[in-house]
Amino acid sequence: MGPSGSGKSTLLDLLADRTLVGEWSGNILFNGGPRSRWFSRDSAYILQDDLHIPTLTVRETIYFAACCKLREGTSKEAINQRVQELLEITGLHVVQDSIVGDPSRKGISGGQLKRLSIAVEIVSLPKTIFLDEPTSGLDSTIALDVMAAIRRIADQNRTCISTIHQPSTAVYEMFDTIVLLCHGHLIYFGPAKEVVQHFTSGPMAYYYIPGQNPAEFILEVSEGVITPMDATNTNGNGMTNIVPTQEQFVRKYADSVYYTAPLVTSATPIDPTAPAVHNYQSGRLHATTKWTQFKMLLWRDGLSILRDVDAFYAMLGKSIVVGLLIGVVFYRQGVTTLPLFDPYGVPYAEVQNISALLFFGMMHSMITNVEAIPHICSKNHIFRREVDSFAYSVSPYWLTAMISHLPLQFVGYVIFVTITFFLCHFTQTFEYYVYYAVAVFLANVCSYNFALLLGATVKREGTALVAFPLIFLFFSTFAGYPILIPDVPPFWSWAPTINFVRWCYQGLMVNQWYEYDHDATANGSVLALYDFQNWNKYASYGILLAMFALTSTLAYVAMRPPARQLSWFPAKEDEGRVVSEKKSATNPLHLPLRMTSTTSSSSRGKASTTTPSPLTDALLDAAAGAAVPRTTSESSSWPGYVPPPNSFQQQQQPSFSAASTSTTPRNTHDPSLKASTMSLRQHSRRRLVPSSSSTFITHGGQGDDADGGGGGGDGAVGFALTFRDLYYHVPITAAAGASATSPSAIASPTTATATAATATATATAAAAASTLTILKGVSGCTKPGEICALMGSSGAGKTTLLDILAYRKTIGDIHGTIAINGRVIATTEAKQLLKQVTAYVMQENIIHFPEIIFLDEPTTGLDSAISFEVMSTVRLLADQQRTVICTIHQPSPATYALFNTLLLLSEGQVLYFGPAAEAVRYFAETCPYRFPYLTGSNPAEYVIAVASGAIAPTMAEEEQPEPEQAQSALDEETDAHSSHRRTQTPRGGGGGVVVVTAAELAGFYLTTTYAERLQDDLQSPMVTTTTATVAAAVNWEDIARTSHVNTVWSQVPILMSRMFLVKRREYHQLALSLVKSIVISVFYGTIFYHLPTGTDPNVYLNRISIVFFSLISVLMSHQADIPDILEQRLLFNRERASQTISVTSYWLAKFLLDAPFNAVFVLLYSGILYALCSLRTGYRHFWFFYYILWVTDLVAYFAAQFVANISPSSEVAMSLFPVLMFFALAFEGFIIYVPEFPVWSHWATYVSYLRYAYQALILNEFDGNTELPFASLYIDELGFSTIPKANCAGYMWIFVAGHALVAYLVLKHVNFIKR
Repeated sequence: MGPSGSGKSTLLDLLADRTLVGEWSGNILFNGGPRSRWFSRDSAYILQDDLHIPTLTVRETIYFAACCKLREGTSKEAINQRVQELLEITGLHVVQDSIVGDPSRKGISGGQLKRLSIAVEIVSLPKTIFLDEPTSGLDSTIALDVMAAIRRIADQNRTCISTIHQPSTAVYEMFDTIVLLCHGHLIYFGPAKEVVQHFTSGPMAYYYIPGQNPAEFILEVSEGVITPMDATNTNGNGMTNIVPTQEQFVRKYADSVYYTAPLVTSATPIDPTAPAVHNYQSGRLHATTKWTQFKMLLWRDGLSILRDVDAFYAMLGKSIVVGLLIGVVFYRQGVTTLPLFDPYGVPYAEVQNISALLFFGMMHSMITNVEAIPHICSKNHIFRREVDSFAYSVSPYWLTAMISHLPLQFVGYVIFVTITFFLCHFTQTFEYYVYYAVAVFLANVCSYNFALLLGATVKREGTALVAFPLIFLFFSTFAGYPILIPDVPPFWSWAPTINFVRWCYQGLMVNQWYEYDHDATANGSVLALYDFQNWNKYASYGILLAMFALTSTLAYVAMRPPARQLSWFPAKEDEGRVVSEKKSATNPLHLPLRMTSTTSSSSRGKASTTTPSPLTDALLDAAAGAAVPRTTSESSSWPGYVPPPNSFQQQQQPSFSAASTSTTPRNTHDPSLKASTMSLRQHSRRRLVPSSSSTFITHGGQGDDADGGGGGGDGAVGFALTFRDLYYHVPITAAAGASATSPSAIASPTTATATAATATATATAAAAASTLTILKGVSGCTKPGEICALMGSSGAGKTTLLDILAYRKTIGDIHGTIAINGRVIATTEAKQLLKQVTAYVMQENIIHFPEIIFLDEPTTGLDSAISFEVMSTVRLLADQQRTVICTIHQPSPATYALFNTLLLLSEGQVLYFGPAAEAVRYFAETCPYRFPYLTGSNPAEYVIAVASGAIAPTMAEEEQPEPEQAQSALDEETDAHSSHRRTQTPRGGGGGVVVVTAAELAGFYLTTTYAERLQDDLQSPMVTTTTATVAAAVNWEDIARTSHVNTVWSQVPILMSRMFLVKRREYHQLALSLVKSIVISVFYGTIFYHLPTGTDPNVYLNRISIVFFSLISVLMSHQADIPDILEQRLLFNRERASQTISVTSYWLAKFLLDAPFNAVFVLLYSGILYALCSLRTGYRHFWFFYYILWVTDLVAYFAAQFVANISPSSEVAMSLFPVLMFFALAFEGFIIYVPEFPVWSHWATYVSYLRYAYQALILNEFDGNTELPFASLYIDELGFSTIPKANCAGYMWIFVAGHALVAYLVLKHVNFIKR
């Protein structure tokens, strides 16, 4: 433990042997010696980031881990049993068939993701478990369940080390020892139950409030939130004003009885790089063989590929569309007639067309496999985590990556080859077809491996896509078609030899022209023209297979874990003497941890607060072994377990010794919330505590004074939010992660007066139609100046309710009424108004200060002190007449005291809605079930425990009200599954325990005065007189005039400023783009260096090739933009939903910022290329050359935006982009000259923007150039004599406008985020 930045995760990484860089000194011993080579295999490291394959279900994810991590030979029955046990332990059995999901696929919740990560890592019950904040994002009950599972495994002779932020008292009691850090220094290491005694005794003693959570106490001490007691009491409040330094904390620990000197007593320090002293286990590094690992990886990849239907349809559509496109362009061009050459030895057009057909059919396999880059990069983090945990080795993963996509690739290329083969009318022989299909498929496999190699080497998707055009242009340039092999400059003569694309093309050309090569009627040799004569076409197969083996080997090398750069050096203090922290108390490098394996309840010294968990006997036996007895002190409440009656009263006082411990027993009832929480705030602390006289930012961001305390003040206007009888239904398929229809509108003003019975009937009808009901008649009211806490166990419906109130749901059916100041939110206009006066905070900062603020778990991942400061700031906002609704998992008592009202949910039903300070009294005294409350306990933990069924009622079963009376107001369908009482017998004997269902608690709540008071508020058009007064100032028509607070032109410069900061801080991407422009221009400049003039045909063909490749490089340069666009889309959709920014402002700001950079890159390319190639002289011609390339760059820029925003994932976008590219290229006029297109397809040449760019550049170079005498003949042959270059330049702007408009419309209307 320790404050944020104290070094907790760093220490955990070092202990777990996961640190790769840096230097360290000291000793880490495992069973008395250095960590063995099996240490990582036999330990588990549970990371903060919950990364899993999104298309797999929860059960499948755990099953994969079990198959890889359980010992080889484990039966399938045992594996399935272990999976089921883990599902039960972690409470994931209810979502076992739901997909995991990701930001674009709705899956399981964040808390369930965390439990899934734990289940995956502990599937083999490792000897040592490292956990990095395992309870972040979990409510106190689920956190208790999760840590109880870890406690149970630790009790089976295993060592567990965990960083944790704000554990509840119950969770804290599960820890044996505490390592407390402060700025990298060790300030306490000892028993967890004695840490309070350490800081409340001796010099620099602190005051400990009886009943306070010890975890919160020690964090406040280490953060300086509280100060030590003043022995002289000169301050009058018993506290000093001096915050101790970390050195003073270290000295206090070094002088205490808890200090233990380092265990190393040898004069020679232990080198951790030396062989282990004790090889406690022999055998292979992995639990399973590589064959088993390969089978499981292939199974997982197969499922993932088949379930990613978007990528599958994109691949299928790409093969069909490109096949049809090439088939249309080269329709019947495969028919060969003799002779092939004219009397002057010039090949006829059909020779050129067939050669071009073979080339571009082969290049399709090169460019379309770029999708392998996002595929491998997206899984890189998962791969690294699983390899580090020894789930499998690199070679099975590498082999799986090589072949998992082969079946789909084969199907796609059979479709592509078949379409092109028959539409183009190639030689109708089976042998020809087979050779053509196999050669193209092998080229496809090699190109896929090259993309895989690039992604595995670079790791970053954006960087890999920047480098991909360089590789593509290299392969395509030296393939033998754009530049004939004899014409390759001597400097680049080696390039065609290492180019696998050249050998594939050479084989295809021999397959096509070999039979005509020695035919006298051919009047020449095509193979001799291309320098492909005397070649065995089947040798191309061998070269392609060899290239496949080479790229596969290089990919394997790139996938191997990076070399460790962590160096160890012996500390000076270790040289020949024992380190004494008492002599060197400020040395932060020595952490004298003793990692012991054996534990017992007596050694922990904890009171037995809970009964055994229902961990199955099979799992216990597997964990403990026959020789290890089970402990008698079992921990925690488990899913489905309810403590016996009066268990809270029978609990002993936890042994947290303190100098000022109160003698008041903790087993007495004190339902008053203030008695247990407000004393924390009354104590003298350096905290940000809101007061009635606070000055804060007011409405509109002005710094006017505001009268707090919930009064009118000069802050916000004041909006009361009411909601009545909310029901939410989703199709069962949508709940599992599939797409569904848009949400239906909430009740219209007419529906607003509907009775609860009507809503119930609607809910029943919806449930009958294969739907899942998540919210069941939820009602509530929040007033200005109040903070309402939405609480409940995981799955209760908290976030669902928050999304509905904020109008963030995109799927499902919503029924009920939501109103602001009595104005029902039903129409589209009203929903627009709601977004203007609200803010939805999804763990990001509040940028503006709206009237209504929704917060979704704002304290997740924060320690208790920082959480209190965050919520205190929110409290100040609420005190200025703002309405705040917040979901929160496990607030501390001080944080809980900041809330005005509490809405407690369970199974989508309201168990309590009323003042937060009265919730404890309600459940402990008012409620007939009378759930016992332990004085001093955290009231937030108490109400969540009641909602989750972790506390049993105290009254006898015969005294409880009949279920029919408690449920009279609930619909029959809602309670059908839970109207009966469940009983269970706790382990260790005892009678049945009555469990009160959520339906019974919800039914009783409807009969209370709290529900009556809520109904009175809901019936009133304005909630209070004060609200009505301030609401009179609200002019809804003024708010409706604009959809956003700021205009488009005020948002644009702000967005541009933010985007520029991002670009500046990610300068490597700009640097890569700059280098790419230079490299490509130098590449082509050296190939076509100082082009001559005259009548040689190569003079003209080389200039045509320069123009063609220049356009290709400009077009492909924006393929690398797609990952960045997709990454920014998540932030854009969130800000758009909150109406922070508009679509127009975002689109315009992005264009205005990117355009200058793109213009500079194009200018750099044009200048270098033009100078090296010695193109047509004259500044006018150069600037026109640059101008056309720049306009083409604009079209490609918007085309990339269109593709990215219309695609649900990067893989789909990478499949669609080549389709658009091939369409533009096919009708450009380079592959087939414009006059040679059939009449019925000639129209396509007028809708290809590359045709106009290509024609304008050719005319710029040829038209009127006296140094090229035959220029006019080539212009006529290309068909470019009818449209002047100025007109072509003008037509390009039409394509710029069209692509920009389409990109804008897609950005505005397409959204793949589902909630």
